[in-house]
Amino acid sequence: MHGGEDHGDDHQAPVAPTPIQPLAESLVGGHDLALGSGSVDGLLGTSMFLRQKSFFLETGAQYQLRTRGAYGYQMGNALFWNVSPGFLLVNDGSSLTGLQLNVSGESKQADLLAGNRIDHTGLSAIYAGPRFFVTSEDLMLQTSVDFPVLQRTQGATLVPDYRLRLQMNWKL
Repeated sequence: MHGGEDHGDDHQAPVAPTPIQPLAESLVGGHDLALGSGSVDGLLGTSMFLRQKSFFLETGAQYQLRTRGAYGYQMGNALFWNVSPGFLLVNDGSSLTGLQLNVSGESKQADLLAGNRIDHTGLSAIYAGPRFFVTSEDLMLQTSVDFPVLQRTQGATLVPDYRLRLQMNWKL
């Protein structure tokens, strides 16, 4: 009898505890879920746009210099770059429509915790795919798909099969 109810002969023998199994390595760590490391970081970047008639070339690069933050955690420095040749399909003076081949890459060093390297946080990758855009005086729409050409990780790391980007800018 417990909790005021009589269970009579319904009582079952205790169940033996299940042995504890070791957990598989998680691909999502605390650094993936954190809002920020508390560090002060330096960002340095550049971009360039060249055009000859309907052909154009857009390039850019950004370097992220990371410092140690709260609790001794330091995200790895990272380099991002892109090279995007393209062609204007429509250029009527009030709008532009174009198609590009976007090639981009990233190289991220491993994160550090109290000066020790965290193995599964480094990444080197190159992506390529089409980008389509339409612009008018007040509106810009852009969509692109990036497919991995190269992905090198340091340990078990989540990496995308592809990246889909949609962008809209509206000038008020």
